[in-house]
Amino acid sequence: MLLQDSDVCDELIRLMYFGNILAYKALLDFFISSEAAKALEEVHLRVELIKALQYKADEKELVGYYVYELFKTKSNNTTKQMAPRYIEWVNTHCKNMRM
Repeated sequence: MLLQDSDVCDELIRLMYFGNILAYKALLDFFISSEAAKALEEVHLRVELIKALQYKADEKELVGYYVYELFKTKSNNTTKQMAPRYIEWVNTHCKNMRM
C-alpha cells in the first residue's frame, strides 16, 4: 500500500508544482486523513508531503494540521526527523500571523 501511496503522491506533487490546485487539495486530504507515520518509509513520505504542501501553503491552515500531526505521531527514532520540519516551518512563516 505504501508504494502505491508514494507513487500517487509523487504524481500529485508534480501536478501541484505545475499549478494544479486539485492536486494540492488531494495531497492535503491525504496528509490529513492518513495515519501517523510509523515505519521509516512512511516518515520519508510524510517529509515529502510536508515540503510539497509548503509550496502552496495556506499558512493558517497548515499550522493547525501540523500541530495535529505532532500530537498524533508517536515520537521515536524513526519519526524524530518530522517534528523539526514542522517547527522550523512554523517559526519561519508564522511569526506575524494572527490566529
